[in-house]
Amino acid sequence: METLMDILQWLVPSGGLATAIAWLGSKTIRNIRTTKEINDTYKTMYDNLKGTLIDLEDDIKRLYKQIGKLERAVAKAATCVHYRDCPIERELREQEGDAKPKSRNRQLADKGN
Repeated sequence: METLMDILQWLVPSGGLATAIAWLGSKTIRNIRTTKEINDTYKTMYDNLKGTLIDLEDDIKRLYKQIGKLERAVAKAATCVHYRDCPIERELREQEGDAKPKSRNRQLADKGN
């Protein structure tokens, strides 16, 4: 047994055991720090994404309200007294990108033959 202890003392210097324990401890601490950094990164990304989604949801709600208002306005246009010369209809047609404004007065077909 004594020779075994002599061999171990010769192979492992006096601070070797303490160094091995410190190395294992620092490895564990390193792994814990890495895991914490990863979790913090994911939390930051989640918070940013959550804020973006809330902003987009608000924009979508606002757009739905505007579309509803537009649909109601278009539905009321048919009952408008000024339907023939409605300035709103003219503006909507211009926004569609029509190159030629459509004529409101129809031409009568030729009654030739």
